[in-house]
Amino acid sequence: MEKCYHCGDDCGKSPLIFDGKPFCCSGCKTVYSILSENGMGTYYSIESAPGIKPKDAGGKYAFLDNEDLTRELVNFKEGNLTNFTAFLPEIHCSSCIWLLENLHKLQPGVKSSQVNFTKKEATITFDHSVISLRKMAELMDAIGYPPAIGKPQGQKNKIINNHFIIQLGVAGFCFGNIMLFSFPEYLNVDDTFDEYRNFFAYLIFALSLPILFFSAKDYLISAYKALRIKVLNLDVPISLGILVLYAKSTYDIFSGLGPGYMDSFAGFIFFLLVGKWFQNKTYQALSFDRDYTSYFPLAVTRFTADNKEEIVQIEKIKPGDELLIHNEEILPADAILLDSEARMDYSFVTGESDQIKKSANAVLFAGGKLIGKSARVKVKEQVKRSYLTDLWNNEVFKREKSGLSKIQDTVSRYFLLVLLIITCIIAGFWLWIDPSMVVPVVTAVLIVACPCALSLSYPFTFGNILRAIGRNGLYLKNTRVIEDLDEITDVVFDKTGTLTLGSSKDVTYEGELLTPDQLALIDFATRSSTHPMSVAIRSYIQHNYEYEPISGEFEEHAGLGIAASTSLNQLKIGSYRFVDTEKIDEETTSFIQWNGYIIGRFYIRQVFRPHIENLISTWQKKGYKLHVLTGDNERSRDSLEKLFSESSLLNFHQSPQMKLEYIRSLQENGKRVLMFGDGLNDAGALKQSDVGIAVSDNIYQFSPACDGILDAGHFSKLPNIMELAAYGKQALKICFLFSLLYNIIGLSFAATGMLSPLIAAILMPLSSITVVFLSFILVTLRAKRTELL
Repeated sequence: MEKCYHCGDDCGKSPLIFDGKPFCCSGCKTVYSILSENGMGTYYSIESAPGIKPKDAGGKYAFLDNEDLTRELVNFKEGNLTNFTAFLPEIHCSSCIWLLENLHKLQPGVKSSQVNFTKKEATITFDHSVISLRKMAELMDAIGYPPAIGKPQGQKNKIINNHFIIQLGVAGFCFGNIMLFSFPEYLNVDDTFDEYRNFFAYLIFALSLPILFFSAKDYLISAYKALRIKVLNLDVPISLGILVLYAKSTYDIFSGLGPGYMDSFAGFIFFLLVGKWFQNKTYQALSFDRDYTSYFPLAVTRFTADNKEEIVQIEKIKPGDELLIHNEEILPADAILLDSEARMDYSFVTGESDQIKKSANAVLFAGGKLIGKSARVKVKEQVKRSYLTDLWNNEVFKREKSGLSKIQDTVSRYFLLVLLIITCIIAGFWLWIDPSMVVPVVTAVLIVACPCALSLSYPFTFGNILRAIGRNGLYLKNTRVIEDLDEITDVVFDKTGTLTLGSSKDVTYEGELLTPDQLALIDFATRSSTHPMSVAIRSYIQHNYEYEPISGEFEEHAGLGIAASTSLNQLKIGSYRFVDTEKIDEETTSFIQWNGYIIGRFYIRQVFRPHIENLISTWQKKGYKLHVLTGDNERSRDSLEKLFSESSLLNFHQSPQMKLEYIRSLQENGKRVLMFGDGLNDAGALKQSDVGIAVSDNIYQFSPACDGILDAGHFSKLPNIMELAAYGKQALKICFLFSLLYNIIGLSFAATGMLSPLIAAILMPLSSITVVFLSFILVTLRAKRTELL
């Protein structure tokens, strides 16, 4: 029997031979030829026979030619670029991911493709002048991944959840009835029952078929695919237990010996699915917290009914609200542009960095970054937190898999190998002592010693820590960051906006009397920027002067200053280097250059954040090496030296590039670096750091370059947060130890024949549930001890 080289199905008596390889149908042969012609044969080297048998798409995607219909299906459509997300139910293995993320090699016009395996989704950006949305869908269908375009996430989840609930319901119904029909066996009734015994046994067998072929099929398929590529996964021992138990029970039924162990078989599948349901519910709870209470606790500027500006959290934004978006800010929701023009950068969405100029009443898509002067927009749709979360977790900004999760995968894999070896030894022993005990003992061993609890230890332990940290103002990208926090040796601080605060009360102006025209252009320039100094200056002039707001051209120069102009005047505000003047020995000074002449300067008195002294003292005592990188001059050295010890390194006149190089030099010397910055001038350094944290006060700042966002009001809690993060490994070891002890004890009882398959089936999901609660209790107790709960 020949297997299809593409999909693995039986080719029958007359396989299609192409390029020396057998195929079951012309569709599989066509997909292979497409991949081969485009140099994508690697698809088949990742997994053996990984493909899905394609079906004829016919005209089912013709509706995508209708512009009015497709407008609501895409995430983004601007210029020649379209970005859309397709639900792909057929995604099932690493080859699928590889192929879909390499669509650009297969089809000209595809710019990028990213797969979310958990959600079975692919987000694709393509040039619609080269390939239409319909052709894009037909291509994916042709290679075996028909897209369910346009299904809302809730509906997708409902499809998956409904299928699982039906599987659970079928298993529960059949298990209950099998137990009922097996009742006389439990009571050990007399010989008068023999005439009905076979009848009930056949009924039990009939009820077992839906469990085997429907409720248990996902485990069997998963195990088959794993063994086909010569690897072990958690479903291998589970499937072996299922098949051994079922085969022995079927033999007993048709040999007239009774129902065998069908009650244990049905109970095993039912309790296995119950455990999976509980696991999914817990994951959803953690996911809910990550989607809706973390990442973006920050704010955006909204206009009130009387046209005044207010800072509000983004979850309070609703359709119809008018917002003020500043330079370098990410638009949190689809909106209509109210100003005459704006420039947008959609690189976070499309991967293309070209700026797009938009005119009044144009639609601006969520995830776009405003470049240049601030813009007034009207919210069109609800804020898409989960969409922004996807942007933050964009593959471009991800790092390699974490060390602990690798260790867990290795432990689980070798545990499975050892388990199978032990099972063979136990089977041989009972085959010699009492052959009738082989099946129940082997089945109980395979079931009770399954390392499900071991595999759950990592995600639930670190997921609970992630949630506890998020409730205390530090919003981390993923669990890997928690591991990295525990390995930090050096802590680097930006100064302005990180160590220090700046408000209108701390601003002093020196120079010529400012005219209304000058004040209006200064207001426009500082309104467009989110830098802490710009915010402080604007607040100062609003409180002390009267003028009429205007608009003009705007440009921000990272680490130097801001420039604005109208048809009549030009303005620069920034450092002495930016305005080409002599260096002034002041702590933080922003010069004002008007039409080429220096007319004055804003002096901003730097006030350190509350509790910053205790924070620095605590970290110094714990042995961290502290560094300060600031663009300010050395006038601030005295105040910083009072705050930091002599062993700390203070660096002044640092440009954004110099900060990045400084971080890199530390890492080249074997240091593990945690950096705190404002997320604006420090984006490069934050990304280079092992852990980069963007500190934010009340302005909506979002940078995919950072690993976390810190609500500045919780700065004082950082030592406690670091302590909780460090505890994660200890909690994980406790959960690992519990899982191993459970498996050793369960294995010893099962090996001696003291544990029936049915009891083992109940204990297996129970162990997983226990690990979840143990993880929760450990993290909660430590969080309370560190005053984080």
